[in-house]
Amino acid sequence: MALHFENKIWFWEEGYHGVEIVDMDMFESRANYIHLNPVRNGLVQHEEDYLLSSACDFRGVGKGILTLDFING
Repeated sequence: MALHFENKIWFWEEGYHGVEIVDMDMFESRANYIHLNPVRNGLVQHEEDYLLSSACDFRGVGKGILTLDFING
């Protein structure tokens, strides 16, 4: 949900929120967080239901509409 403040529209809180992904556990944690955003915002009931989500691919329950390239490291 966008916030309206000082004649600007803010989609995120002000400030830098970047996090370096250093291992697969951290990657999975961040991917799960992103996948749940449409659920938390009430857009869908299940993360796999969001049209542009990669959750189906990650959960192995289907194929999303975006092509994913997985990097194994």
